Amino acid sequence: MKHLLFMVTLLAVSCTKALLEHDGNHEIENAMSIPAAGMVDGKADNRIDYFRFVMQNAGCIAITLTASERLSLTVYNDLREPIKQIAVPAGAQENTSLHMPAIYLTPGDHYIAIDRSMQKKTPTSYRLSLAPVRDDGMLEHEPNDSIAEANPIGFDATMNGYVAPAMNPLAAGTATPAGIERDYFVFTNDSTSGDAALEIEVSAVPGIDMCLSVVDDLENMVIDKNANGRGEGEIIEHMRFPAGAKRYIIVSAPFQENAGFPYQLRTRRRSVSETLEYEPNNNETDAKHIVANIAYEGKIDYASDIDVYYFENPRATNVTMKLRAPADISVHAALSTITGVKSGAFDAGIVPMTSMTTNLSPGKYYIYITGYVTKGDARVPAASSKSYGLSITGAE
Repeated sequence: MKHLLFMVTLLAVSCTKALLEHDGNHEIENAMSIPAAGMVDGKADNRIDYFRFVMQNAGCIAITLTASERLSLTVYNDLREPIKQIAVPAGAQENTSLHMPAIYLTPGDHYIAIDRSMQKKTPTSYRLSLAPVRDDGMLEHEPNDSIAEANPIGFDATMNGYVAPAMNPLAAGTATPAGIERDYFVFTNDSTSGDAALEIEVSAVPGIDMCLSVVDDLENMVIDKNANGRGEGEIIEHMRFPAGAKRYIIVSAPFQENAGFPYQLRTRRRSVSETLEYEPNNNETDAKHIVANIAYEGKIDYASDIDVYYFENPRATNVTMKLRAPADISVHAALSTITGVKSGAFDAGIVPMTSMTTNLSPGKYYIYITGYVTKGDARVPAASSKSYGLSITGAE
């Protein structure tokens, strides 16, 4: 649908005769006026070309820049502040388009600057196209490169996004690494019925290594999911959101090498089950509480994932932990107190179901579970899309 919408807008624009760039538009004060729906043909020399257009109403427009060499494109608001900048990556083909499928702009004057990345004697021709875009509620709005600009996303939603070309220097000074486009979306559990469980998935893109992250209000990393390789998507299957909780979902492609590509971000509501492990539970603060004689199911979602559980032992007694490994990796379980003193450790994998019995004093205990595969004599961290099982007996 997104591609069809883009083709329709391009078709509408292509029926309009292109304007020719006026010389002398190398300062923003002298920007050439162009319509918010149309095209202009220009030549880039070693100076910046500025264009001004007016948004009569708030809304989204698509901006496309086509040239035979690498150029950068910057959009400014009515205060002449830069709000979005993209540029063709160094590893991309020379003849490449820059594209923003939907940038949301308020009413008033806006500006576009076109700059060439290399100093050359011969000017290069380019075409700048602007077209209005109908927002169907499923379209990512640029700029959304930070928490402050995050697009809202709800339960059971599909968002059509676009990773613009790398090189986003406007993100300097934020958590966004230089040269990496990151799209921010915000999810809020405003349900009055308590905790909610969510599945979050970013679609596969041919030849691209997609990354899916979740951060809190202070951009502390909650989950950083990049378990799959090029041409594969990423999924966080079980993430728990307490009532009122707000989290920020980030879509990126850290190793992006081409000029831009579309993707889909999907959320699905999942039922909350006390016997399932939910992210985040990577530390003692977020550890999942478990009780005796209940079978729990968990997943090692990515190679560095640590699933932390805790239980209360009311008296001195023998406590037995049982661990069932998934089919494709081994899992390691370590038991310790709050002070970090290990009370024992064991593995499941070679033997799918393994148990360990330890005499424990009264107190609070933590179980740390990690996944690995064995390569020679070494253990290599590994993720699994299959469930492992955990249960305890005796602490009752």
